[in-house]
Amino acid sequence: MVAFAGHPFEGRARASCAPRLIEHKIQEAHRILARRYHEELSMEKLAHELKVSYSSFRQAFKAQTGISPKQYQIQIRLHKAQDFLANTPKSISENRRNSGL
Repeated sequence: MVAFAGHPFEGRARASCAPRLIEHKIQEAHRILARRYHEELSMEKLAHELKVSYSSFRQAFKAQTGISPKQYQIQIRLHKAQDFLANTPKSISENRRNSGL
């Protein structure tokens, strides 16, 4: 059973929509992490914002992407840092802060 805050999916009607809802939540997580990469956003807080349990969120995210949400966040930050280093005249320290590392 996948538990979304306040809506455990039980029975056939809800179970059939669960995969689409989970996919939508994971897509939203991707957008949030890309937009807010520089913030100190915990994955527990992100799951709460998405109105899903953390364990369900983490499991579904990893099943769809092959990596955990935290690993995905780190990858985004590393790519941003590489981009900043290659394309801005700022110092390494400034680029580190700007990328959320």
